[in-house]
Amino acid sequence: MMRFAWMMAVVACGTGAIRWSKTIANARPKYGKHASNTFATETPCATADTVFAFFGATGTLVALDHDGTERWRREFGAQPTTNQFGTGASPLLHADATGAARLFIQLYNEENDTLHCLDAVTGRDLWKAAGPKGTSWATPIVWDNAGTPEVVTAGQGRVTAYALDTGAERWRFGGIDTSFACSVVADADGIYFGTSSPGSKAPAYAIARGCAGDLSLAKGQTSGGAVLWSKTKCGAGMPSPVVVGEHLYFLDKIAVCCDKRAGVEKYRKRLPGGSTAVGSPLVVGDRIYLLNERGSTTVLQAGPEFKVLAENPLGSGDEIFWATPAVADDALLIRSTAALYCIK
Repeated sequence: MMRFAWMMAVVACGTGAIRWSKTIANARPKYGKHASNTFATETPCATADTVFAFFGATGTLVALDHDGTERWRREFGAQPTTNQFGTGASPLLHADATGAARLFIQLYNEENDTLHCLDAVTGRDLWKAAGPKGTSWATPIVWDNAGTPEVVTAGQGRVTAYALDTGAERWRFGGIDTSFACSVVADADGIYFGTSSPGSKAPAYAIARGCAGDLSLAKGQTSGGAVLWSKTKCGAGMPSPVVVGEHLYFLDKIAVCCDKRAGVEKYRKRLPGGSTAVGSPLVVGDRIYLLNERGSTTVLQAGPEFKVLAENPLGSGDEIFWATPAVADDALLIRSTAALYCIK
């Protein structure tokens, strides 16, 4: 396999000019990837003075200041994934009420299953939590579970929550028939997740706030205890679900809207554009924006009725759009396989 350079670049939002770029790693990939993945899929994150980037293909985690000077780095080793599909879980940055920043790195692969909580200033481990091995591409989230802050991960056949401060397991839900490429989503009332892959039943679940312990359902159960409901033929493969008010949305080629409290399906409609979505949707007010692989953004009205407000095409026929759009102040940033677009 040929050598690749893993790089960081800073682009001026106003002009598109590259302010600086820097090579972080240079190597031959140890493992392969799926044709619809890249060797640099993970999304960077940043504080006011530091940007963090993780490349699962090499296992390199680096912290740079905003001028490109390296502050620290960690080497975790190349991550072996199911069928050599490549990596995808991005670093998660969280600052507490005191301003102390923690960086979470999820290393769920075919050899181990470890969640690292790092001091964002120094890069040293504050704690780490291990579980059964198995690949996952889902980025963790932080959830306030009825006053207790948790970091929630989605792995092979399970979702697990850990105490933000200590890494102690708070609750887990197992028995899911596949792994996750999409993240879970949460609000003040509960946490919601769904997933899909070839051969799975595309399950979806809702768990109420205040949950603790082993929440797994017995065979044949669809609800019980903190599990409000579960159903099949609902979860999406790549895009993460979103919750807006009283409704939960799973989106790829099909838009599925459910009542978040009871799981009652409000609609199931094919999205316009004739192409699936890989990046996750954005929510702005009462509108949901979903970019498909062909570069067309569908704007949906949030609510129990299916209503397409707009379709906005972008790019040429040769481009593929896999990345989730990003919002920076009044700019919408959209990346394809060929270009970076800034829309204001």
